[in-house]
Amino acid sequence: MSRNKSVDVARALLILYIVTMVHAAYWLNIGSSPLRSWGLFEMPAIFFLAGFTYSLTAPASPVSLLSMQYLVYCRSKAARLLPPYWAYAAVCLVIALMSVPGSTTSDVVAAYALAWLNPFSYGKNHSVSMLNYHLWFVAPFLCIAILFPVFQHAHRILGAIKIEFSWVGLLFATVGLTLLQRLLNIDMTFVKTMMFYAAWSALGYAMGSGYRIPQRVALLLLTTSLGLLVFAGLLGQPVIDMQKNKLPPNAFFFLFSSAWMAVFIIASPKVPSHLIDRLYEAWWLKPFRRYGYSIYMWQGVSYTLVTMAGGTYGWPHGVRLVAAVMLTIALGIAASPLENVGRRKRAELAQIC
Repeated sequence: MSRNKSVDVARALLILYIVTMVHAAYWLNIGSSPLRSWGLFEMPAIFFLAGFTYSLTAPASPVSLLSMQYLVYCRSKAARLLPPYWAYAAVCLVIALMSVPGSTTSDVVAAYALAWLNPFSYGKNHSVSMLNYHLWFVAPFLCIAILFPVFQHAHRILGAIKIEFSWVGLLFATVGLTLLQRLLNIDMTFVKTMMFYAAWSALGYAMGSGYRIPQRVALLLLTTSLGLLVFAGLLGQPVIDMQKNKLPPNAFFFLFSSAWMAVFIIASPKVPSHLIDRLYEAWWLKPFRRYGYSIYMWQGVSYTLVTMAGGTYGWPHGVRLVAAVMLTIALGIAASPLENVGRRKRAELAQIC
């Protein structure tokens, strides 16, 4: 069994979990908010796996940050992530414009187009229903992917900093950014999001490069994170509903994510290789393994259309969920050829390197 196979299965299971569990719970309003929010471990894990994957595929010699190689690398990442996003955004743009009351002037169309085609705004204030709820992910993921060679250089120079020191530093940095945002009254949402998820990607890269967190340290991380959350809760802090702490991520969500990551670090060595092999070949997981990014992208349209139809015809939650998941898979597979643009750019990078 190869490590690549394990990573592919883990990533596919995460996309499956997001589409069928997380967004089903929130977008179809199933369950109580505090309870369902304690399953929001998916995004730190996604970024962790992205860094881990880069460590397995990165060239032996790091890409020079001042060379044409790095520009080609950045272009390959943009070509991998942006065409699928733009295709999805174009469909959402049409749906959003159709919902505008009255006639749409050229200025309105231009404003909507700029909002949707820019992944940093992802249709914000120009969307309807759930079309853009999940698109906040694209811009941070692109920016952090561009930083992967920086992780490689830093790892070669510094080695893996002990997890205990880096964890404490990140916790204080998260608290500091939150206080700075309140004192200066400026929006630091993107900065906090970038720092938070870059940290998980850097940890993934370090562990993919051979760094190991001992089980006793992972257990200490788990108990410390949970203990601090309980202590904060006793002080009256809002730690029960993690959805309110996720966007942008704050210190409470960092502790919550650390606890979940510790659970994964403790549990992952115990997963038998034959189970990974079976999951890798499972027919029901294969679409999420092959077309995960496209499937993730198209769930917004699927859930929006199914919610509209379900409201009109009185569909129960179970029917809406099945219909939304099936439509998401179908649209994701149909749009997946756009991901091949990025694969061609990666092949070009490999030739240059």
